[in-house]
Amino acid sequence: MRLIVAATLLLVATPALAQFQVPGECAELASREGFPTDVLTKAQAAQARVRMARLGDRDPLVKQCRGAIRQAQAMMKEMEKASSTPVSLTSPAP
Repeated sequence: MRLIVAATLLLVATPALAQFQVPGECAELASREGFPTDVLTKAQAAQARVRMARLGDRDPLVKQCRGAIRQAQAMMKEMEKASSTPVSLTSPAP
């Protein structure tokens, strides 16, 4: 579960600032749990990971947020995969 929450928070600023964006689907849950609804610091993100791991799937907001996290993880994985695919610059033989 920690992995889900860790990937939930997308890096939006320079690494030195270490700020993480809260997915839109998680804003209501973040607000209810006492976290900012737009950007989290590194410490707040760590606290959010712990809190999210303790929440149960029976809560519809938790389910919605975890689904958004899974989708964001999949999109990030696809983007990384696409950017790491080598491109051939040589022309094919005639």
